Amino acid sequence: APLLIGCDLRSMNNETLELLSNKEVIAINQ
Repeated sequence: APLLIGCDLRSMNNETLELLSNKEVIAINQ
């Protein structure tokens, strides 16, 4: 299943980017 991001990528902070690119978080979504 694709992980959809519903925020403005230009204003995303580093913490959000780290969370969304965390392989363990992505694995839960799958």
